[in-house]
Amino acid sequence: MATYSSSEQTRNALIRAARELAAEVGFDNVSTRAIASRAGENAGSIHYHFGGKKNLFKEVLMEATRDMRETTIPNIFAHYEPVLATPEGQSAVVRALVHSIIRSFFGNDDPLWHCQALFQVLRKESDLRDFIVREVLTPLKMIEKSLFRAIHPDMTSMEADLHFLILTAPVCFHADYMDVILGILEVERYPEEYLRKMEEILVRQTLRYFGLPEATNEGSERE
Repeated sequence: MATYSSSEQTRNALIRAARELAAEVGFDNVSTRAIASRAGENAGSIHYHFGGKKNLFKEVLMEATRDMRETTIPNIFAHYEPVLATPEGQSAVVRALVHSIIRSFFGNDDPLWHCQALFQVLRKESDLRDFIVREVLTPLKMIEKSLFRAIHPDMTSMEADLHFLILTAPVCFHADYMDVILGILEVERYPEEYLRKMEEILVRQTLRYFGLPEATNEGSERE
């Protein structure tokens, strides 16, 4: 009878193997046998620890999106929410949210597979895509819609959605096509100067559109 290690180390090894293989060949092309082999574990350990490959992949995505879901963006919005009634407060939260979104994708030591895994899943209808939409995109959209409606209370839901998409699309483009863009730039990761310039462009075009005062770099200084 097969026995499986119950250690956290084994779980982490399986998650690490699954995320590496998914980044290399795509989630749809990764087998449980390949994951187990990469992790140095028995194939049955995937079912033992996660109940199957689908739940293992969900763990991979939870790790890839943890900062955005649980830490950075919700906390920043809560910090600025009391001052949303003022133009200065609105400007500050625009900058803080743009800064947070960019940093959630690129501004840390996370491996490139984080972005690759996220956008692979979004390309095809599945339970995993439903998870990303429910746990990541919908809460982010609601936060930004709250911001836009604080700026313009008469803004329709469709208009708020449009502003959300316009604001986040450049960041998503840089994440989804990261390999191509990094090749064009001839770098292994986005340089800090590049990320700061992206942030400044997105912030300034948003503030100018809404007629808000220039925001300070407080969001960047919080880093």
